[in-house]
Amino acid sequence: MIEEGKRNILKVREWDENGAILEDQENETVFLPKQYTTRDLEVEEEVEVFVFVDNIEERIATMHLPDLEVDSFACLTVKSVESYGVFLDSGFPKDIFLPNKLAIYKKFELGEKRLVYVSTDPLNGKLLASEKLLEYLSEEEQEYAFNEEVLIRIWRKTPMGYRVIINDVSEGMLFKNQVFRPLEIGAKLSAYIKDIRESDGKIDVSLTKQGFKAHIDEHQKTILDKLSEQGGTLSLNDKSAPDLIYSELQMSKKNFKKAIGALYKKRQIKIEKEGISLC
Repeated sequence: MIEEGKRNILKVREWDENGAILEDQENETVFLPKQYTTRDLEVEEEVEVFVFVDNIEERIATMHLPDLEVDSFACLTVKSVESYGVFLDSGFPKDIFLPNKLAIYKKFELGEKRLVYVSTDPLNGKLLASEKLLEYLSEEEQEYAFNEEVLIRIWRKTPMGYRVIINDVSEGMLFKNQVFRPLEIGAKLSAYIKDIRESDGKIDVSLTKQGFKAHIDEHQKTILDKLSEQGGTLSLNDKSAPDLIYSELQMSKKNFKKAIGALYKKRQIKIEKEGISLC
């Protein structure tokens, strides 16, 4: 099946001065115009192309491969500004439209970069950009561990630092006191989980690993202190009753599970059937 808005590897069925007819293994076809080729092709040759819907709503292939796919994030440059939205340079022959209704920061400048989510317009099949990135993040709570390495995309600069997208599924914050060089919008960087705030669940990241003692949260510290008091073992685990956990540690089962999960990932404790123990 030929996928629109994505790269496809297809076989050349026909080739002439106008371009090529390409087909997949199920004999589904798409036209590759001559102006969208990068070289001459041979019949039966396999070629990698990007398939999109053009201005007259016909499906077209191009050998000019962009650094984006449908249903994913992309950093694109503002190419033209109109009263109803902007057109973004896609890296292939068709610009991608960002309508005003899907823009959050509506003061546009030619040449500036915007991090957007690329999807398909349900009305005509054309690629469409949106700045409402939170709508495309995971609704499920993600389990991150302290100092876990993640991939971030720089979203927006703020007075406090940078809003970022973590692993393409979560929103996070990179505070300016953690940044020691200029960062471009859309840049992809390795980062580390610095903190998950209990008050609102928001995630802070750092570009460098953090020291364990300075950043351990209160629940993890409570558990480690209790383990030390009891000779390194504690008869509690994630299967223990909530009231038992509270009577021993004065914390909820949810916070207990999150804390022991983080300690386990940091190899501070072992989790066994009988309970937990220091490594």
